Amino acid sequence: MHRLFFGAMLCCTVFLSVSPVCAMPQPPDVPGWTSSPQQVVPIDPASKDKGSWTRWRYEALSPVRRIDVQLLAGKGPHLKKDPSSASTGDASKQPHPGSDFPIGFGATYEKIRAFGREGVLEVYPYVGTALALDLSDEKTLILESSGCSSEDLICFAGTLLKSLSEAKQK
Repeated sequence: MHRLFFGAMLCCTVFLSVSPVCAMPQPPDVPGWTSSPQQVVPIDPASKDKGSWTRWRYEALSPVRRIDVQLLAGKGPHLKKDPSSASTGDASKQPHPGSDFPIGFGATYEKIRAFGREGVLEVYPYVGTALALDLSDEKTLILESSGCSSEDLICFAGTLLKSLSEAKQK
């Protein structure tokens, strides 16, 4: 009976260790925030390596806030559309190309330039805020939060970019 249990546990361990979702070391430290372990998901449609999707979460306690961070890297996932050609939108001026009117939830988006990088800032009134920054030809950083303002998310992105840069240099 113990051999059967041991064999089942061994099989589960082997299958989980080769799973496409793998835990990675801790993400970069951001002062005042704690982070969850990174998870990396290969983007591998039909056996063609198109990159990876790395995700993790930062949490702060005072006040309570969460930011979900996603890093898309590789040939497939990145900002395909040039953010400089996007329009800035405001739902109060409907219909407008920068909003999801008439079938959406009142979301607006605007092109931004933050920390020397092009990006798109989206505000969903009932869901939260999202920021996508083009890091390079093959990398896009996405931050999402239901508890942070646009300004807080942009400020956090600057701190995270600095931490990522410092971690890369080590």
